[in-house]
Amino acid sequence: MVLKFDGAKTPPLAYFAAKAGFYAAGYGQAKRRADIINASWHVLDDKEVLCQALLFAQARGVLVVCASGNNGGDNTRIPTIPASYAFDNMIAVAASDRHDNKARFSNYGPTVDIAAPGTDIGSTAIYFAPPIPPITTPIANTSGTSAAAAQLTAAATMLLTIGAWTPQEIRDHLVASADLVRGLAGICRANGRLNLRRAICGPFTIVQPSGGQRLQHNSLYDVEWRSPVVGMVEITITANGAATRLTPIGGVPNNGLYRVRWPNQAMTGVVLRLRSVQKNRYAESAPFNII
Repeated sequence: MVLKFDGAKTPPLAYFAAKAGFYAAGYGQAKRRADIINASWHVLDDKEVLCQALLFAQARGVLVVCASGNNGGDNTRIPTIPASYAFDNMIAVAASDRHDNKARFSNYGPTVDIAAPGTDIGSTAIYFAPPIPPITTPIANTSGTSAAAAQLTAAATMLLTIGAWTPQEIRDHLVASADLVRGLAGICRANGRLNLRRAICGPFTIVQPSGGQRLQHNSLYDVEWRSPVVGMVEITITANGAATRLTPIGGVPNNGLYRVRWPNQAMTGVVLRLRSVQKNRYAESAPFNII
């Protein structure tokens, strides 16, 4: 849903932002609620009404993605509203540049969760110059933590296509799967920039088994992988459409190595799958054979 609460005749006040927030979270006469609110804006002050709207959204399980602000300052010293509220259902986003450094204008600090690209981002607006045919929509490059927050919102939306996530699970997963880069160390909680591929496809790199191997049935084997995300891991194999779990229910510690016992039968075209119990998507090996 698209909700507009400020414009040429309406200043960006917390009261109007709160009304939009309550509506998006399904309050009162709203017939549905949003799963995610993209707050690519900030207001100058809050008389608690916006705070209450965000807490209502939290109670309804709505994720709120906030731009950290474009003043280049520390949000713990000079708060940006609403990003600095840092509720459990919120993600505050800084802007990074093309060199993976903090954009010079981006706010930062311990209450900022992660960075996302926010300089020279192609965007649409009615105020941009007329497009060159055959393009019909005005498009131009824009910069700001608003653009970064919008990209983080899109990533969170893609996670919801995988399954059910709480706002805190989405936030923690995006932070854990971020690319650690030197230019963002100390800028945000992730110390890095959004990595959409790792967040959606999983952070695992399977070392062994590799494709084409012939492994003995009913034998012990060390499955090995690399992953920067800590947590519990489930290991399964699939052959002929049937899946077999090789780890206990609940998974095993994500230490990169686990000894399994192959089934006591020959199997062809076996695919090994790693999946984090913390819900990031799985990685799969190339097919191998159990002989």
